[in-house]
Amino acid sequence: MLAHSFLAAVLCALPLGARAENPKPERTFSTAGEVKWLAFTPDGKALLTASEHEPRDNTYELRLWDVASGKLLAGPVASDHVSASGAIGPDGKTAVTGSYAGTWQLWSLPDLKAGATGRVGYGRVDRIGFAPDGQ
Repeated sequence: MLAHSFLAAVLCALPLGARAENPKPERTFSTAGEVKWLAFTPDGKALLTASEHEPRDNTYELRLWDVASGKLLAGPVASDHVSASGAIGPDGKTAVTGSYAGTWQLWSLPDLKAGATGRVGYGRVDRIGFAPDGQ
C-alpha cells in the first residue's frame, strides 16, 4: 500500500493477470500535489491526471502525459472543474471532468482546451463517464 504522502502517479508493468507484492515502477508521473484521479486514453498511449496544484491548497490541475516516455504532452491547466473525477471518451479526443461542487467540464485532447461546462447538482461528482457511443 502506498503512503498517503505519495504525490505521483506510478505506472508498473505486470503481465496480464499477474500479482506482485512489491511492483517495480516503470514510469513515474510527478506532480506538485496529490494525484486525485487518472485515466488512460483508449489506445493506452496517454495518461490524464488531475492533481492538487500544491499539497492541500484546494486548487486543481489537469495534465496529459505520454505513457511511453513519461513526458508531459499538455498542461498543467488549472480548473475548478477537475477535482473529483474524470474520464476519456472512446474516441480518445475528448475528456470530461467532475468537481467537488457538482460541476462538469468537457476538454479536447491532446491540447486540454476547455469546452462546455454544466452542473449536475451541488455535491461531489464522484464518477463521470461516456456512453460507448461517446455521448
